[in-house]
Amino acid sequence: MERPSLSLLGGFRFDTASGEAAPALTRKARAMLAYLALQPGQPQTREKLAGLLWGSSGEQQSRVNLRQALSTIRRVHPSSSANWFVAAGESITLKRDALDLDVARFEELAAGSSPDQLEQAIALFRGDLLDGFSVKEEPFEDWLRIER
Repeated sequence: MERPSLSLLGGFRFDTASGEAAPALTRKARAMLAYLALQPGQPQTREKLAGLLWGSSGEQQSRVNLRQALSTIRRVHPSSSANWFVAAGESITLKRDALDLDVARFEELAAGSSPDQLEQAIALFRGDLLDGFSVKEEPFEDWLRIER
């Protein structure tokens, strides 16, 4: 089964499994997807995600915004996105195999020892992680600086 692809090197690009650009997501929904994709299989608490992206909105509004962003992401790929996330109680996890992530492919290829693997890794690298991307929430910006 083909998977949607998420490219985070050199900016943000989210494509459907058929290779078409996915419908537009809000900036914070994109940020949440990128954050979860870079930590696949690792549960993230709703409180942490809400604080990371909507901390200046107050706890109750942050939780509402988080639910809306998750719903928006699921609507982009209704046939498969329901299986991307594991929402268990207070945590949300993006499954490891949910997306074809350029960062994961880059890291795998760069760790290889053959010249062919290294050439493929170089071809994947289109720029810094989430180049030009910002959400104006200090916790997210701090995390992004460390990841870069």
